[in-house]
Amino acid sequence: MTPQRLQKPCAQPGCPEKVDKGYCTKHTTDQSRQRGSSTQRGYDNRWQRVRRQFLWEHPLCERCGELAEHAHHRDRDPLGFNRYQPANLEALCQPCHSKEHR
Repeated sequence: MTPQRLQKPCAQPGCPEKVDKGYCTKHTTDQSRQRGSSTQRGYDNRWQRVRRQFLWEHPLCERCGELAEHAHHRDRDPLGFNRYQPANLEALCQPCHSKEHR
């Protein structure tokens, strides 16, 4: 018999549902609709190439030293001038990236 993981409350404030991580089924779809896909938010093929290259060159989180999963923009530039510049990116693990966006 394998031990089961303890479930956590849904990440949506006030939702009583228990989940393994993130949002419950109802709020996952709400979040997706509200936020849009990565392509709809402007993350195109060029960005995917820049992100992969950046994470290959910077494999560890710059804050805690764990394995980096996100190429985080230090300064958000709504016009996109700095979007592809490595100097504007920071390698972050999932927990550090989540803390940044809380």
